[in-house]
Amino acid sequence: MLGLPFRHLPLALCTFLPSLACDPVQPDRPGGAASDLTVPQVQNPADPEYPGTGSRVVLDDVIVTAVDNYDEDGSGRVGNVWVAEPAGGAWSGVQLFDPSVIPSRASLVPGDIVQAIGTLDEFVLLNPDGSPQDPAGTLTELSGASVQKIGETYAPLATTIPEADLVPLGRDSPNPAAEQWEDCLVRLENVEMAGGYDRYGEAPTSLGVAVASDLYLIPDLAAGTRLRSLTGIVTYFFGFSLMPRGPQDVELE
Repeated sequence: MLGLPFRHLPLALCTFLPSLACDPVQPDRPGGAASDLTVPQVQNPADPEYPGTGSRVVLDDVIVTAVDNYDEDGSGRVGNVWVAEPAGGAWSGVQLFDPSVIPSRASLVPGDIVQAIGTLDEFVLLNPDGSPQDPAGTLTELSGASVQKIGETYAPLATTIPEADLVPLGRDSPNPAAEQWEDCLVRLENVEMAGGYDRYGEAPTSLGVAVASDLYLIPDLAAGTRLRSLTGIVTYFFGFSLMPRGPQDVELE
């Protein structure tokens, strides 16, 4: 059923398949790191188990949803990696900022089961005086991160959400409903574009959602383009935007 022999299934997935004889891979835990945290506990400040920024956290048996494969310096390193809880849903995803991949030869793809370790951070660009350039919001991520591949499963399914959840309330006013989808893999339906990409690599939908080209640039996108569905990772940088990962995320009418 899964992409690896049963003996390679992690413990969390074995609990979903009690009839299988599993011998899960258990990576070593670093000393001093928090344990037994889920992505929603890390992502949602209202969660009673939220550890707080600056905490070193461990996420076990999470699923890779997206990988930035753009090799900016020619070293062969990947960029950011996004992981999520297997069931998806609100608060289920988080970004790993420029992580080290273990083993170094591993090539991560959506569907890989990993252990992620990093320091919880709310990223925002700062002015010279230390004040935030964008006081309206931040991007939750794990910095100083490492990610260890421990298995494989099917590529994760996106959570279908209303496009209205990502529509800004006004200039420099992000929609609070979008916060729960930050770093998550989501799917919008019946999307109409209001224009093509601007100089920042973003294209607006008719409702005002920004479609970003950070991971994939949709060919021939223009005003009037209609999409039966559009899937991607929700990110935040001076406002929320949706990043499709490749042609498989774009379904034209």
